[in-house]
Amino acid sequence: MDVLKRELQRKRQLLNADFGGRRVLRRAEIEARELQRIREAERQLLLQKQLRHSRLAAVSSPSSSSSSPTSAPADADASRAESGSEESLPREEVIRRLRVLRQPATLFGEDDVARLRRLRDLIEDPAALADVDEAEIGEGQTNDFLRDIQALRAKAAAATKPKAAGVEAQRGEGDDGVPGDVPFEELCDEDKITAFFRRLMGEWTQEVDGMPEAERRTAKGKAAVATCKQCARYLDPLFKQCKKKMFGEEISVT
Repeated sequence: MDVLKRELQRKRQLLNADFGGRRVLRRAEIEARELQRIREAERQLLLQKQLRHSRLAAVSSPSSSSSSPTSAPADADASRAESGSEESLPREEVIRRLRVLRQPATLFGEDDVARLRRLRDLIEDPAALADVDEAEIGEGQTNDFLRDIQALRAKAAAATKPKAAGVEAQRGEGDDGVPGDVPFEELCDEDKITAFFRRLMGEWTQEVDGMPEAERRTAKGKAAVATCKQCARYLDPLFKQCKKKMFGEEISVT
């Protein structure tokens, strides 16, 4: 409670300092002042980065000190170009984007600068955007925001495809020890069980993957996908026992 009281007192002091103790304030004025404060904080951070870059450049290559004054403005322009869209974001837009990303709008004790920084970190993290559907983004989002989410979702999908392809390749090569060129009738009991359930799960997975996107987003479609993945996980111990030929008596009898 003491922290909350101090935060409320700090906000009141900021409003008194900005508006001279006026009792009646318009929301647009407060938001404009908050946006101005965010931009000032971003400029301070940009200046600090420029100072650090200039010091590192001066220490690493003293001979290039003559070209550093020209490179510093170029770095500043690049930084402004990268953060220009976020700098101009109002408070409502930042909160709306966080809600689209299924994140809390405001954390405890978080100010506007920290909220904007958290939004940038989420946009740069592909894992945070893997579950965001394009239909949930909506038409009200800006083009830059939509393009960032689509690019990061594509990056996350591209990162998982090689792993899935490797797993399928290993399975095709007989990862469970089942020879692929032997007829089914000539296999032992363990290999028959493995081949049967592998084929059954493969057909089930293809059926789930072939569902329309609209059907996959429904509650029934999500339940079907989750059930298929759950069954695949539950069958892994059985496949391991089949590979090691370590069946229990109760399974062998049945």
